[in-house]
Amino acid sequence: MDEGKKELTGESYYSDNDLTGQLREKIRTQAQRLRTLEQYRMLCEQRIQELYPGHSLPVKQEHLGSNSTLLNELQMSKQKIARLESQLAQQSTKEPQQENSQLFEIQEKYKQLIKDKNDLEESLRAEMLNCEEQRTYIEVLKQAIEAKSDDFTGTKLDQQNLAEIQKTKAKNDDSRRD
Repeated sequence: MDEGKKELTGESYYSDNDLTGQLREKIRTQAQRLRTLEQYRMLCEQRIQELYPGHSLPVKQEHLGSNSTLLNELQMSKQKIARLESQLAQQSTKEPQQENSQLFEIQEKYKQLIKDKNDLEESLRAEMLNCEEQRTYIEVLKQAIEAKSDDFTGTKLDQQNLAEIQKTKAKNDDSRRD
């Protein structure tokens, strides 16, 4: 009889508590779904910013389909990459030739420097031999002068000859020091 009474008064078979519990559960699931969608929105916005840093957020309807400039830019970038790759391939084939020519130039300069060094050493050896010959000749001259001065010691020398001998001895002493 209570059931009939409930139908007459507009009450349902479910109690108010059951209805309230169901509504709470529905609100909870919708809130959870809303949080999940919000997190996904933030993730999508981050990705959009990574892919296209200048893009304004939030994304609007007018933004859709405006990627034709992006497609053109992408196509141009691909062409540029292909062109740079071909240039790099050509340059890599040219580099060994350039390196070989530079290596050849360096080798030629090195050979010239070695030749110059050897020529200089030979010139120095010749100069040393010449100096040694001059030293020997000077020594012979000194001995000859001393022998001549010994010959004159027994004779009477005038003042002028004596001064000449002293000058010659002084020159001999100077040349020995050199």
